[in-house]
Amino acid sequence: MGVIENALAFNEPDLEGQANLTVDEAVDLWPLLETLNVPISSPVTSAPLNDWMRNFMNKAIDENLRIDFVAIHIYHKNTPSNFLALVEEVYETYGKPIWITEFAVRDNNASESTPNKYSEAYVHSFMNEVLNALEQLEYVKRYSWFDPSSNNSKYLRLETADLISENNQLTTLGDFYDNYSLSLQNNNTSNIYLSPSPASNTIKINENKEELKVTVYDVNGQVQLKKIIDKLDVTPLTNGVYFLKLGSGENETINKKVIQK
Repeated sequence: MGVIENALAFNEPDLEGQANLTVDEAVDLWPLLETLNVPISSPVTSAPLNDWMRNFMNKAIDENLRIDFVAIHIYHKNTPSNFLALVEEVYETYGKPIWITEFAVRDNNASESTPNKYSEAYVHSFMNEVLNALEQLEYVKRYSWFDPSSNNSKYLRLETADLISENNQLTTLGDFYDNYSLSLQNNNTSNIYLSPSPASNTIKINENKEELKVTVYDVNGQVQLKKIIDKLDVTPLTNGVYFLKLGSGENETINKKVIQK
């Protein structure tokens, strides 16, 4: 297991089906999280400016709790302008860096009798505009599109936002997201390219100026491979989505890669 670098606190504590905590319960537990001695997120509520979240953040200030960044979920702002306005409002309200740990376009009225009103083409356009904007926001440090499971009873609400099909293949949207740059490239790592996409047995890395440290994580954050190489044998990995952390000196970049055999 890899070293813990950040801690994400209480998932949707405002919902009975999730962490289901009162504000006071979360505050009482917070000193335990602070013992981890790594950056800690806020609790991530079902909506980032609801009463639960505002009350918690006010009490955190009163009791001097350490919160290093704010984690948020957004499913209810389905136009780029409204989505980005909410992200800005969250930053202005809490004044801390933001991780968007879940977001997607969702039609809450979609059902077997009522088709999802957001077409795949619309969701693709939404994603493109939003990702381009998020990359320009210094206070947004990380973001992650939510990939719905077809086994979820509410799947139809998010069907057109799906990244991976039931056959474990990338959808058109998933292919776009896979090829989009998910991290800021800098210095020695700015000219790193991975091929092919998707990969089956070997991922080639075109960086050859110095040894490159490569760490492969699965979607649950577990380390699967860790080596110093110029190409990576991925035959031990099963089909799926992985994240490659590439390091050269003090510089790092993270790339998402699909393994398909």
